[in-house]
Amino acid sequence: MKRFLLLTALFLLSGLLSARNREADTVRYSAEYLDTVQLRKGMIINDYTTLGVNAGVTLSTMLFNPVKESSFLFSPEYFSLYYTRHCKMFGYLPYFALKIGAEYSHSGFEFKTDKNTGRTYHDNGITKCDMRVVTVPAMAEIHVDVDPIKIFADVGAYGGYRLTVNRSWPSSQDAYIDAKYHTAFKDYENRWEYGLHGGAGVAFLFSPVEIHLGAMVRWSWSDLYQPDYLDEQYHPYPRNTYYYRFAAPLDIMIYAGVHFQLTKRKGKTARMLRREAYDIVYPKPLEESENAAPTVPQSQGR
Repeated sequence: MKRFLLLTALFLLSGLLSARNREADTVRYSAEYLDTVQLRKGMIINDYTTLGVNAGVTLSTMLFNPVKESSFLFSPEYFSLYYTRHCKMFGYLPYFALKIGAEYSHSGFEFKTDKNTGRTYHDNGITKCDMRVVTVPAMAEIHVDVDPIKIFADVGAYGGYRLTVNRSWPSSQDAYIDAKYHTAFKDYENRWEYGLHGGAGVAFLFSPVEIHLGAMVRWSWSDLYQPDYLDEQYHPYPRNTYYYRFAAPLDIMIYAGVHFQLTKRKGKTARMLRREAYDIVYPKPLEESENAAPTVPQSQGR
């Protein structure tokens, strides 16, 4: 009997101590304090689309092999139209987008005289080449939104077509270059092109308008001319056929743009509101599989 009373007393004592500990750990707030607390709701970004126009300048050069040191050719014409679809990865990560566009810009190269040596590089006598091109890029975008700013980076591929060409050369080369090639493409020059397209920038968000500032790089994987253009296919008396020659355009576009949000970026869209209204009027019934008894095949019920 004494042992039973001792165990009971120990059990009650432990219960009282645990209750006191729980009471000490409990944090209590007054009603006046709770009335002043402001809870910040997390920002939810919808799947939304934008349509934007950009304008800027182009800096163009050419990657030659064998190497020739060329400078950047400045062209004050760059225009583009972009459609962007912002979407969530795995349904809840709103940091991604897909974009496709159309661009009108320049490409080419320019050689300048070296002040120390007095030498001017050239490409078959040409010291300057300016081409107008149209391209269609398709890129994936990753972005980080800290309202009212969005920082983004793009990467993808493009295809394009070289519309026109305008070449310059010193008068000393007039005897060796046909004058028609001032504005005409040669037989061995490629007009269709493709390659890598990407860039980065920052957007200022004033929904439903976004102001974009950024830069893009376009690296052509389609050389300006056939690398074996000095063989007998184009020249009956080739000067050098021991190695190929390459010329890959590299262009940098710096731009500013205005993009319009075609659908709501934040908040409930009209589609969401219609869905909520529909669910209120027509509530979803319980799943039949949860209430119905499992069916037994007739062959087993016999």
